[in-house]
Amino acid sequence: MLALWLGVVLATCMVAQDPKPKPAPGKQPVEASAEKDKPTDGKARVVDDKAAKAIVDGWAKVKGKGTFEAKLAAIEQIGSARHRTFVPMLKAVVVDEKSDVLKQRAAALLVEQAPAEALPVCKKLLGDPKVEDPAVLAELVRGVHTYGYDKTCWPMLEPLFERSFAQGFVPLQMALLDIAQREREKQAVPLLLRHLDEPAPADVHAADNPPAEYWEARWKAWQAWRPKVQDALLAITGQRFEKAEDAKQWLKKNPLK
Repeated sequence: MLALWLGVVLATCMVAQDPKPKPAPGKQPVEASAEKDKPTDGKARVVDDKAAKAIVDGWAKVKGKGTFEAKLAAIEQIGSARHRTFVPMLKAVVVDEKSDVLKQRAAALLVEQAPAEALPVCKKLLGDPKVEDPAVLAELVRGVHTYGYDKTCWPMLEPLFERSFAQGFVPLQMALLDIAQREREKQAVPLLLRHLDEPAPADVHAADNPPAEYWEARWKAWQAWRPKVQDALLAITGQRFEKAEDAKQWLKKNPLK
């Protein structure tokens, strides 16, 4: 089965050996990845030291000059297994590998490891400037949300939302809005209000006004996740708003406690 799976991946994703592949508009590869091996303690299996060492050693043999195929096969040996030594191995893949496919798969496997060991690493990676791929960031955000979200996490997560409005960042933005909605995160309200209305320049002739390409990308992203902005505000306030000004006026009369 592994050989068949690898064949499919290689036939469709060889372009991912480019360190910066450009996803097609609307494509959300992370969603499929997150669902493929969704972490549940019931399915996870803890392997012994001997079995874990064989997997880590297998990665060590190919991580330098191994082919993309060999590296992917080595990572996939982890499967649903958990072991403390997999955490630093997967962290190194996320930080050091050039292929975004390898980075994304490593991130997905990392968040499936034991939360006590993986969560601190996930949080650190979210603040690492070397971790730029939005699909990788989305995997890490989902891991934090699933296994260790609390109110102290939001200040670390919020800046990720406005890092870029390119289509590749939409799944990441969706993951952040999902946190705001499910956790009823009041700290997210300023961000939600900034992105409730249709994006448009305040002064199209201003010297610092971004180019038209920026506004086009931002509008397309807004179209994709604007309903989730409304859903998050509804979860937090109990009200559904169409305009940011209406929400601001309501909040003045009904401050959140």
